[in-house]
Amino acid sequence: GHWQHAPDSDDSIESSHESGEGPLSMVLDQMESILSADPDAHDRGWRIAHYGARLADGMGVAQPRLLQDVICGLLLHGLFRTDSARSVAPALSGGALAIIEGWKERIDGGGQLGWGPERMTIGVRIACVAIAFDQRTSGDGGRPRQRAFDVLREFIISEHGALDPTIIAAFIRML
Repeated sequence: GHWQHAPDSDDSIESSHESGEGPLSMVLDQMESILSADPDAHDRGWRIAHYGARLADGMGVAQPRLLQDVICGLLLHGLFRTDSARSVAPALSGGALAIIEGWKERIDGGGQLGWGPERMTIGVRIACVAIAFDQRTSGDGGRPRQRAFDVLREFIISEHGALDPTIIAAFIRML
C-alpha cells in the first residue's frame, strides 16, 4: 500500500539533520539497528545507497534533501516488509517513502503501480537504476550474477523503457 507522510515532519527532519539530533538521527539509528539484524541486507543496503549517492552527485543533483531521501529509501527498500522497518515510516520524508514504494516502477509506466515518468521523481529514478544494477551484478535479483558491462548493455538494448536513459548514462560515466 501507499505510505502516508505528515508534511510537518519535513521541517523537523531537515533541522535535525543540521543539528545532529532529533528525528533524522533517530531514524538513522533505527535503520542501522534494522539492517544489522541481517548482515547481508546491511551490506547490500549500504552498497546500493552508495550507488544512489554517487549517481545523484554525478548528475549534479546531490542536494542534501535528495541525498537524504535516496540514502534512506535505498537502505530500507528491501526491508520495508518488516514491522520494525515500517515503524520508521512516520519519520521518513515523502521522497524516501516514494523510493521505498516505487523502486520497481518503469519509466514507461509499465510497472506494478503504473507510475509514469511524471510520477517518478529523480530520487525514484536513481533508485530504480541503482537497485536493478546491484541485483544483477550481485545475483540478488533471482538471476545469475552478471558483469557490470553486460548489465549496462542490457539496460540500454534489451530493457528500453524500463529505466531512465539519463540515469543509465550517468551511471556509465560514474563507472
